[in-house]
Amino acid sequence: MSVSIDQIRAFVTAAATQNFTRAASVLCLSQPALTIRIRQLEESLQLRVFDRHTRSVQLTRVGRELLPVFSRLLTQFDAAIKGAKDLASLRHGSVRVAVLPSVAAAS
Repeated sequence: MSVSIDQIRAFVTAAATQNFTRAASVLCLSQPALTIRIRQLEESLQLRVFDRHTRSVQLTRVGRELLPVFSRLLTQFDAAIKGAKDLASLRHGSVRVAVLPSVAAAS
């Protein structure tokens, strides 16, 4: 079972919008690309997370149970990536310290 962060993001966004076309737009994807991600997620998990209707989608019971878990996972993942980027920027930055001459002479 291999689930990607992109599949999880597609699931959470589609659950929020209840529409694959709107979710695809939010994620800057085509609707078929989003549908493929959702289908791959369902195949990996071996369960359906959405009931599909003509113009909307609804979470299944299992989808409703997974939504808060995947939402937290996505929030933690995004925070970890931001933290890593923040650390990387600290390594490459420079620090300048200004000291008054009287303070420097007191050492």
